[in-house]
Amino acid sequence: MIEILTNRAVLHVRGGDAGKFLQALVSNDVVGKIYSYNYFLTNQGRYLFDFFVYKETDSSYFIDLHEKDLVGLIKKLTLYKLRSDVEIQDRSGEYKILYSNDKLKTSAETDAETGVELESNAKLETGAKFSLQDPRFDEMGFRSLIQIENINYPPEKYGAIYNSDKYHCAIADGRPDLIYDRSIPIEYGAEELLGIDYRKGCYIGQEVISRAKYQGVVRKKIFKLSFDKELSGDFCGTDVTDLEGKKLGIVCSGYKNQVIALLREENYLGLAEKLSIVNGETAEILIPPWRTKAI
Repeated sequence: MIEILTNRAVLHVRGGDAGKFLQALVSNDVVGKIYSYNYFLTNQGRYLFDFFVYKETDSSYFIDLHEKDLVGLIKKLTLYKLRSDVEIQDRSGEYKILYSNDKLKTSAETDAETGVELESNAKLETGAKFSLQDPRFDEMGFRSLIQIENINYPPEKYGAIYNSDKYHCAIADGRPDLIYDRSIPIEYGAEELLGIDYRKGCYIGQEVISRAKYQGVVRKKIFKLSFDKELSGDFCGTDVTDLEGKKLGIVCSGYKNQVIALLREENYLGLAEKLSIVNGETAEILIPPWRTKAI
């Protein structure tokens, strides 16, 4: 199955200084990695934006970000650009981000005559610049950057598969799960989900993030809440309580009967029964699979 992620935008950062320019701003090693998940933070280590960076060459980088962050991120990048040999260009009108269960062939692996080989002999005439697995967790699918004019896939092959994977794995995205200028990414699994590289050089907010890690002051963590039935309405920010009404944390977001929640770990560990209440409904509290693999 394939899903066009309609809420994603595409930025292109290129020029002789593109690599070192981005490297000094974001949380991951974009120079040393072909594909990475990144945060743009405040000086105090608070979340502003999250995005994926694909390194095409040493002087060309594509950024896959939420469409609502496009204007804000362009402003931030432009602010720090100064006299750097860097061009920042919105390419959202030319490219789309696709999410799929399996890797799609890239332009280097296919041509207009054969197309992309997928199940049921369906074809996607494509010139994908990249098709790489979501770098955060190995149970997630593949993200592909494809020119809009090359997308030609049978309607029955599309499906809303991203949210199914996201909430099954309980992976927090910047939107809608984190709070702008308030959230601290390492509480949301930024380290386990490979969104931070502690070995790279300095970047904005790096000192605060490193201090929190090495002093062991990360008290809140992401948990998955599983309900017996689907929930309705917008309950982001709703309190999560134990069976006695004591607050455990808050809801980040939800999909169908699954919720991503940020809870104080000491509150979770103190529960005799790993159950919680959200809007009067009882849910089982589960540790996300990416956390159990990291232990």
